Amino acid sequence: MKKDHNLFAAMGILSSSGNGHIETERKFLIRMPSHDILDMCEGSYIVQTYITPEDSEGTTDRIRSRTPIRGGETVFLRTKKKRISELSSYEEDVIISKDEYDELLKRRIPDMVDIIKKRYLLPFGGLIFEIDIYPFWHDRAIMEVELPKEDTPFEIPPGIEIIREVTGDSRYKNKSLARSVPYDDI
Repeated sequence: MKKDHNLFAAMGILSSSGNGHIETERKFLIRMPSHDILDMCEGSYIVQTYITPEDSEGTTDRIRSRTPIRGGETVFLRTKKKRISELSSYEEDVIISKDEYDELLKRRIPDMVDIIKKRYLLPFGGLIFEIDIYPFWHDRAIMEVELPKEDTPFEIPPGIEIIREVTGDSRYKNKSLARSVPYDDI
């Protein structure tokens, strides 16, 4: 399990300690990347479900199934997240069993749909850029980059065209996408 734990940490699935951590990220709406870019990335199919949180103090609780695009075992995760600032949140990721995942699905928030996406990991400049491809957009995607600190400088990978930064735009948060139809004008 320790070997898998380290692999998941490197892939951005789990914190390296397995405990909570501060996640600082920037988010961008981008033009759909070329197949040349996506083909060189590791990727996963993700189904993300929001569940009723155990506390009501602003914590978001979600579960995910994550299956490698090129084959492999599905990993089930539970994440509790609490926003600290526009760029940072406290996040606790835990790998769970399929049985635990199925049990937690019973706590699904009824007015939210599952988020279904493909996530590609693009390493560049010592960072990992996560590109999320959603089935409802054919010309755009979301790209996030996790940073060590809020003011860490970085460059956008070659071949990625930014439409605009959406870090502070709540319409682009997965939780918002799970509640409303994502219109092309957002």
